[in-house]
Amino acid sequence: SAGEESPGLPSSSPLAGVRRTTKSAWALLRGLVDVRSCALVLLGFLVIGSSKAASLTAPFALKHAVNRLADGDAGGLSWIAAFAVLRVTGQILNHSKTAVLSWISRPLGRRLALQLYNHVLHLELAFHNRRR
Repeated sequence: SAGEESPGLPSSSPLAGVRRTTKSAWALLRGLVDVRSCALVLLGFLVIGSSKAASLTAPFALKHAVNRLADGDAGGLSWIAAFAVLRVTGQILNHSKTAVLSWISRPLGRRLALQLYNHVLHLELAFHNRRR
């Protein structure tokens, strides 16, 4: 709604969309009171962060390997091994991200569906009659 927007940000602004999405996600996460759900969210953040870190540092390892090998230094081979480990780790974490996020999204989706179902059931009968 227009009352929730920040002053100076039109409703079609990308920042306004990010703000609405963040508010919705925060409202969902506030409902996480059990330890399992909180642990899964933290595990998800850890896996995503580690995946991104491994994927972003791998090219730097390759750069060091190429520079060392170009200078005739045999130490470049260890940088190639580091590059391979980082790439494989990044790919493994990237694929495990899907599994972790599905563990998170299923309970959240179930909770959201239950809240919506309860809301619809507790609406007045006149509302349902008007919607026919």
